Amino acid sequence: LVKFSRKLGEGDFTAKAPLVNPGELAILASAMDNMRQDLLHKNREKEAMLAQIAHEIRNPLGGMELLSGLVKEDLQQHGADAGYIDKILAEIGGLKSLINAYLNYSRPTLPNPEPLNIAEVLSEVQETLRHKFSQKNAQFEPSVNGAVLNFDRQHLRQILFNLLNNSLQSLPDGGTIRVESRQSRIEICDDGPGIDVAHLPKIFDPFFTTRESGTGLGLAICQKLCRENDALLTVENLENGGCKFSIIQEFNQ
Repeated sequence: LVKFSRKLGEGDFTAKAPLVNPGELAILASAMDNMRQDLLHKNREKEAMLAQIAHEIRNPLGGMELLSGLVKEDLQQHGADAGYIDKILAEIGGLKSLINAYLNYSRPTLPNPEPLNIAEVLSEVQETLRHKFSQKNAQFEPSVNGAVLNFDRQHLRQILFNLLNNSLQSLPDGGTIRVESRQSRIEICDDGPGIDVAHLPKIFDPFFTTRESGTGLGLAICQKLCRENDALLTVENLENGGCKFSIIQEFNQ
């Protein structure tokens, strides 16, 4: 019943209340399960509404993007400056990214956990980010030694991608990102400037960001996906500079 309560508190309305012996606990479990079903229904209504809103916004954005691209081509053919069109296209791209990020955070993402070789998943993510590492002249130092986590594959990929990308954005040119693993844990460390102490309590809050171009949902999504896989996501500044994000599988502790 305690685990069920925690799941409700984390926004997971799919887990059913456990069977308990008749009495006050049974009444409590029944009331909580009724609440769960009501919340699940309302959550699905919200998701349907968000999907419809996203559809209604995406369509005109797609048209604006297409027409802006045509105007840009026309200007370039006549030797005119298309700088303002580039700004319009950048703003459209930002809006589309924000819509996608908000939907990714809002929709349920039920895990399909399996034993995952961390080195294999990490290699896939690093390959996706290879160009960004090259642009920053950043060093990547993995040391995971065949470690395994019981995780949804796509969820772990998204978490690692977001965390590595987040570190790259704050990393100075020539900086280093290290990924280490030990039992039931992945640690991602960088030698960037670290995180302002005043920002640490809010770092996983939805829409909290210190970057002008950020949506403030990347780390919130990481935390949500970790919770759905019975894991914790923590962050701390390192003594010699930089910060460390840790993915900790709870049930293996």
